[in-house]
Amino acid sequence: YKYALPHPAAKYSRAPDYPEVAAAAIREMYRQTGDFKMDGDGLLCSGVLIRHLILPGNIENSLRVIDWVAEEFLPGQVLFSLMSQYTPMTGVGERFPELSSAVDAASAQMLYEYLLDAGIEDGYYQEPDASGEDAIPDFDGTGLVSC
Repeated sequence: YKYALPHPAAKYSRAPDYPEVAAAAIREMYRQTGDFKMDGDGLLCSGVLIRHLILPGNIENSLRVIDWVAEEFLPGQVLFSLMSQYTPMTGVGERFPELSSAVDAASAQMLYEYLLDAGIEDGYYQEPDASGEDAIPDFDGTGLVSC
């Protein structure tokens, strides 16, 4: 769930209706799968994992994403992944200067604490030091498992 606010959705993805469309899709995914289920090794077998990548300079958007998830779902229903490892790609700063650096540790920590205060208990938090081009996977399917 990248954007809860229409302005960054329009600015970065040319999709001002993204918040409503994505929220409806997430609700439907949950309706179809129900509460998340993990196997004995801690792998997700079914359910919904909502991922959110913090973008530098867009803290308000991340706060609203967290608010939406906390208001929409109870503990035990969905998993939430707050990702701090935004890595600016070559040339992005020319068009969007605010996206030319990684997420600062203070912002990431504040959002993590906000997440906990919002009552979101199930999921993951990725530290800002997980950023960097060496942390970008090949997306070749390596490591996929089925339950």
